Amino acid sequence: MPCREAEVPMSTVTNLGFGHAHGIAPLLQVDRVSLEYRTQDRVVRATQEVSFEVYGADRFILLGASGCGKSSLLKAVAGFIPPTEGEIRLDARPVSGPGPDRIGVVSENG
Repeated sequence: MPCREAEVPMSTVTNLGFGHAHGIAPLLQVDRVSLEYRTQDRVVRATQEVSFEVYGADRFILLGASGCGKSSLLKAVAGFIPPTEGEIRLDARPVSGPGPDRIGVVSENG
């Protein structure tokens, strides 16, 4: 049976910080990141070409409906799942897996 691709609407990414206006290097860079989950029967695209930067003192919000890719994006930033496309950098170094320098992730259901 051929793979079917299912797209889920994207999250809204909002950066409430002011770091880049002051010439400070970003702490986190997400550059054109796409994430997919594959089974034998289908491919589900969780995010498509998401890009943003987070600076040290920023407050950052991922907002969207259930199933739109928010948790997938956080798991990728933490290094638990690799991007299908694009790159994630923490302190200018590519994120290639979980590590002690990664963010903590707490999942809440309900």
